[in-house]
Amino acid sequence: MRVNIGWLAFPLVMLGAWPGALGANPLPEPSEMRESVVRILVETDNGGASGTGFIINNHRAIATNNHVVEGAKSIAVAFLAGGKAMTVPARVVDTNPEKDLAIIEALFDIFGEPVTLASYNTNPPAKVTAVGYPGAADDIPGADVVSVLLEPSYSVGTVARVLGNVAAMGGDRLIQHTAIINHGNSGGPLFDECGRVIGINSLAVAPTEQTQYAQGIFYSIDVRELLPMLEANLIDARIASKPCTPGTEARNDLPQIDTKEAEAPIFDRFAACISARPCDADICKQRYGLRVSSELAAARQADIGLRMAASGALCTRQKEAEAYDTFLSCADSNPCDFDNACAANLQQSLRPEIMRKRQVLLERARGKAQEECRQASAPGVWHSGQIARELWQARVFNDSKAALVVTCAIDGENAGNGVFEVAGVGGKRERWTGTRSVRMTIDTYSEPLSLDLQSEDGSLEAEGVFRVAENEPGAFKELLGKLTVGGVVAFNDPRVGLDETFSLDGSRDALTPCLKVKQVAQQEQNQKAR
Repeated sequence: MRVNIGWLAFPLVMLGAWPGALGANPLPEPSEMRESVVRILVETDNGGASGTGFIINNHRAIATNNHVVEGAKSIAVAFLAGGKAMTVPARVVDTNPEKDLAIIEALFDIFGEPVTLASYNTNPPAKVTAVGYPGAADDIPGADVVSVLLEPSYSVGTVARVLGNVAAMGGDRLIQHTAIINHGNSGGPLFDECGRVIGINSLAVAPTEQTQYAQGIFYSIDVRELLPMLEANLIDARIASKPCTPGTEARNDLPQIDTKEAEAPIFDRFAACISARPCDADICKQRYGLRVSSELAAARQADIGLRMAASGALCTRQKEAEAYDTFLSCADSNPCDFDNACAANLQQSLRPEIMRKRQVLLERARGKAQEECRQASAPGVWHSGQIARELWQARVFNDSKAALVVTCAIDGENAGNGVFEVAGVGGKRERWTGTRSVRMTIDTYSEPLSLDLQSEDGSLEAEGVFRVAENEPGAFKELLGKLTVGGVVAFNDPRVGLDETFSLDGSRDALTPCLKVKQVAQQEQNQKAR
């Protein structure tokens, strides 16, 4: 989109927050902000997408950008509860496309901490923190998937200026700031030093030929633009009208409950929080203490103490249950490395007495894994599945335990490209490395295939990388199509002693995702050429 500001015209893109280093106090603590932010997962006709939202009140209301949920067939809210991934369905309550604002509602409790909205002017150079889920930070090889996807990222900056009545944003007030934001965190909160939300992260200046110098220019919609939508939908919210004074104890200006009748549901929520998130018991207790008067909190000390004491044992059991679930998942995905990759980690995670109780189940899982491992390496049987967010892999073994492996990109800028590997084969391994032209034969069809031959651990590894060239779009998919029609495929090169044959029975089903993928990059090139 393009926004005119005075006599300047900047191209802006709708984005989200980018992670960064947290500053020292008096900025709000990371745990305080984390409790208020959720990841929004959306399914549309064009596939899946994600954004960020923040919790408005105890009744499951969540604010975000309209473009995050626009065209959604389904919406889910994802967050961490006691370190465990939780996903709750949600629905749209109200949207304002012109101002790019939306309110959604989780269909079940999410136990998050509602934010306080700032209903006052923010002036430069106030310190701010953007929190959310940048999509570019999702792909971290070797990292725990749950923590990467559901631990929010933080970025610190300052307010640069405030712009009023921006026409292209429906008359929105925009806060220009330097807290880096990127794609994926649209709809995330911009906190001030008192932990109040002053803006909704939405925009950044996109460098062009005329604005290549554009760096550190980011925009958030002033959160006060959201207030009329909350009022129109009868949604309660914490609103602070007194300007932020950094360093004050009551950061969020929470109203103190001072009657037993009003305190009862707050305590019930504390008890529910402890039950659902025993490993976050301190956060549950802190949340309760912020909401009730010191006199009422003192009267509840016995009940609070009992639940806090019980939370330790509950947390241990929860972690052990999660460790066992992780073990079962590991056994399903790594049956041939059961003892090293799965059983060893389980033994470290469980108390000895619990491990003894699980021993029968462990041996049962080991037997299942051994059988699955035998089946996985059975000759002539194609196995396939998604190995990463954008990658699909299919493989088949032959009688000599060699493997033909096909890996393809089914999404992203490399969609339609892929790799052939012929692994664990025989041959004169001491003689050849580098690229060789190997004869590949599929029934009566035969042609030379360039493979990179490398010796590894006493066996020959042969890999061929295919990229879509300008003059031959779809070359890799064309080759895959031929793999699905023949009975066998043979790789032969007398110079290196390579002579392996693989069955193609079942290859059509295994390779279908690779064949159906659209050549995204090539299509974009063609459109630009037009």
